[in-house]
Amino acid sequence: MANHFALFRDPTAPTQKAQHKTNPRPSSLKGKTVAFLNNDGSGLGVRIQEFYNEMERVLRERYGVTRVFHREKFRTMTGQGAPDELVRELASGADLVINGMGV
Repeated sequence: MANHFALFRDPTAPTQKAQHKTNPRPSSLKGKTVAFLNNDGSGLGVRIQEFYNEMERVLRERYGVTRVFHREKFRTMTGQGAPDELVRELASGADLVINGMGV
C-alpha cells in the first residue's frame, strides 16, 4: 500500500500595520509618472507583464501619462510586503503605483 500525504502551506505572511500614508488620488493622469509593481511570486510573470504593457499603452495614449517604470518583487517575497527600499523608490519616483500579480 502506497503512503499518501498532503502538504498545505499558508500563502499569507503575517500582517503588518501600514507604515506609509497614502496620498489622495490625482485629479488627472496627464504628465504623471506611473510605476507598475509586479507582485508575481512564480517568477513567470509573462501574462501580467503583457497586461502591464497594454495598460502602459492606454495610460500614455488616452490619459497623457508621460513616464512609466516597472519593478518587481523577488519570488522569495511572495505574500510579504515590499521592502522599505522599494517602497521608498516607488513613493519618491511615481505619482501612482499599480500593483498586481499573475501567472
